[in-house]
Amino acid sequence: MGTTQGPRRNGAGDDPAGGAGREAPAPARVLVVEDHADIREIFCRVLELAGYRVTPAGDGLAGLEAFLSGAFEAVVTDLFLPGLGGQELVSRIRKIRPRTAIVVLTGLPTDEVLSAAWAGGADEVLVKPLPSLKALPEAVERALRVRRAAD
Repeated sequence: MGTTQGPRRNGAGDDPAGGAGREAPAPARVLVVEDHADIREIFCRVLELAGYRVTPAGDGLAGLEAFLSGAFEAVVTDLFLPGLGGQELVSRIRKIRPRTAIVVLTGLPTDEVLSAAWAGGADEVLVKPLPSLKALPEAVERALRVRRAAD
């Protein structure tokens, strides 16, 4: 009917009163930075199906440019990107807009890599391959909740 809803929540955090008379929040804008086109397309589609408005970027520099030109509530980025790496992208985003929710993805889950991702400012870290496709929108929602609670 023309109303836009935010991400599905499977009952978690739903208003027990039913939210009657309240407008659903606008869907969060999410930037997805992933250099593998097929993976990027899947991640974008999964997030769109969960109710997010998604913008893709194929490398760190394109991700930074998109971030600077848009109002994103969340960023999903791979750590290992050509050119501007994911860790540097996260660092720059934290300096520009510290309250942005950030989900970092890595296919190299060593202690050193994971520690660096957390220390660098990630709100959530996921290891690829993901255990399920729903893990991505769930991680984005958790990261958004953390950042919104800080406001």
